[in-house]
Amino acid sequence: MSLQLVLDGSDGIDIPLEDSMLAAWRLQLDRAALTRSTFAMTERLAACFAASLCQCLDPDLRPPTEKQLRHALTIARELNIPISADAMRYRGSMLAFIKSHGPNLKEGVTRVSTSEALTDRE
Repeated sequence: MSLQLVLDGSDGIDIPLEDSMLAAWRLQLDRAALTRSTFAMTERLAACFAASLCQCLDPDLRPPTEKQLRHALTIARELNIPISADAMRYRGSMLAFIKSHGPNLKEGVTRVSTSEALTDRE
């Protein structure tokens, strides 16, 4: 037996389930219906499923990591440049932004540090 994932009404993707898993899900759904907690159960299922789907994407299509976001925001703030919507959405685009602009941030920090050091000597 299988579950089917349908994206935007297109052809579905069959997700095979062991008979024991299918039986457990039937019990879970029955339990939720008896306790009138189907909404909470579907919310939990949706959250778990969304997290699992993300891990199935190619790495460049996953969302940026928290570390990437923090670093990109620092770059954007210090260099006064925008971060594209794609970079905010996709890890691969974020990596390209960081690789492209990160060295400029380091140069600016080095330049400031050097000029501060020269000023301190005077």
